[in-house]
Amino acid sequence: MTSSLLLLGNVYYMMMKDDSATYCYTTSLAIARDLGDSLSVAINFSNLSRIALEKGQPTQAIHYVEQALATIKKGKYLYIESGTYQQLGDIYGEMGQLTQAISFVEKATAAARKTDNKLILKNCYKSLSELYKANKNPTKAYEYLLHAYRLKDSTQLVQFNQQLAALQAQLETEKKEAAIKSLQQNEQINQLQLQQQQSRIQKQTVMLFLLLTLLLAILIIIYFYYNNRKIKEALERKELKRSVAEEERQRIAKDIHDELGSGLSKIRFLSEMILPETVKEANQAATLHSIATTSDHLIENMKDLVWAMNPENSTLDNLLARIREYSSDYLEDLPIKFILQMPDDIPHKSISKEVTRNILMILKEALQNIVKHANATEVQLSIKFQPHFNMMIIDNGIGLPTAENKEGNGLRNMESRSKNCGALIRFQSQPMKGTTIYLEHTSLLLS
Repeated sequence: MTSSLLLLGNVYYMMMKDDSATYCYTTSLAIARDLGDSLSVAINFSNLSRIALEKGQPTQAIHYVEQALATIKKGKYLYIESGTYQQLGDIYGEMGQLTQAISFVEKATAAARKTDNKLILKNCYKSLSELYKANKNPTKAYEYLLHAYRLKDSTQLVQFNQQLAALQAQLETEKKEAAIKSLQQNEQINQLQLQQQQSRIQKQTVMLFLLLTLLLAILIIIYFYYNNRKIKEALERKELKRSVAEEERQRIAKDIHDELGSGLSKIRFLSEMILPETVKEANQAATLHSIATTSDHLIENMKDLVWAMNPENSTLDNLLARIREYSSDYLEDLPIKFILQMPDDIPHKSISKEVTRNILMILKEALQNIVKHANATEVQLSIKFQPHFNMMIIDNGIGLPTAENKEGNGLRNMESRSKNCGALIRFQSQPMKGTTIYLEHTSLLLS
């Protein structure tokens, strides 16, 4: 490959196509370096130097020649060394540095004598004659010119033999190229046939793959169709069961309201009728008053139970509306100032009945404890949504001064209810400085 590129570069050089010749020499140089072919590296550098000189780039030409000389091991390729030195002398001669030019050409002459390379020796004599002539030394110039003419006749025979050998080599090369071309054509025919066969196999494979893919797609579609149908039917059954259960719950709640509510109302009414007649009997009066009070509580709790079981009320805005209504009604007739802080923009978000009921019951338990035990004159209820649902109940009563009070049923009930609905509750109290109840639900506002 290196030799072919060298020959092709020489052809381009003879045709005066310097750019093409430069490309061939550069490519050949890279390959020769990879192969460790120092001889080819030196020849390519020498050829590149010759082109650079003809382009008027003497500095670059000198650089290439120095690279060639550095590549050649001294004494190993004397015929290349002699030609390279002679070329370097010509470059310095073109630059007008005659002393250096003569020195390098004389080195070339000595190397050519050792190899008996008469052609290079003749060129060296001619170069020395021209250099001494330019250096105004006609005697030396004539002497070297005479040496060059004496070698002229002897080199003609050498040139003829070289041309004959080159012609024979060309014929052999053409024969080899023709044989290689024939083999390449046969190989191309075989490759074409093989490609055609592979193309047929590929088409058959693609068709088979497409058929299998289509069949698989049909099976997948059928599977998903029946699977989705089963899921849809299961969801419809589930929804039907839920609807039936919801209707049954509403019916039970209505029955409870109608039956139990009417009975409790009657008990309260009868207790209130009997109460004035038995004022003198303190124990009976207290018992009847307790019955009436318990009936009121049961009726109120039953209303809240029925309200919580209604799915239409299981939304955040309805819960807060019920909290506002209950708190205001419960504290209305008591000597307690009530302060309510609630956002104006309340999202209409569905929440579970469990959460609705437990939050409402925690509020009722807290207000009842305040009224019964705290001796408070002010209650503040604050609800916020940032970053999540927060409810804070603050009173200015006597607080929870003892551990026994903190372990009461009311507090335990509130803790149990907060745990059941996934909320966090904590109590903060100081003697005679009131109590604060914090209720936090981190997932209530999440979609």
